[in-house]
Amino acid sequence: MQKPTRIRGFVIRVVVYGGLVAFILYLAFRPNIHDRAWFKISHVEIHSFTAAMESYKDDFGTYPTGDNPTVFGALRGNNPKKLIFLDVHPRSISAGGAFVDPWETPYEIKVISTNRLSIRSAGKNKRFGDADDVTNSP
Repeated sequence: MQKPTRIRGFVIRVVVYGGLVAFILYLAFRPNIHDRAWFKISHVEIHSFTAAMESYKDDFGTYPTGDNPTVFGALRGNNPKKLIFLDVHPRSISAGGAFVDPWETPYEIKVISTNRLSIRSAGKNKRFGDADDVTNSP
């Protein structure tokens, strides 16, 4: 009678340990969920930034101009009317006051014309102009 109990205990251990090993392997080799989340956050930040720029333009007649920290500051209340158009998570603000993406690279902000702008994240590899960039352009 002892043998079936010992065998059952052994089988249970094999199943539990096998499941644990399988789970660890899954965690080690799964697609990087963290990266996908950062891409989605970057899309949301770009959309929010674009909306803030449009609101600023509605109030002042033009987009704010300058480098990233200057434009970002204008949207955060450093403007003649002291209006706040954009409020972001502290993670999105560099030590120098720039608006940064989830990979801590400053967003590229370009006013192309009086009614068109481009906002771009360099993406995970932190280099602009390649396939992993995130942008508001179609």
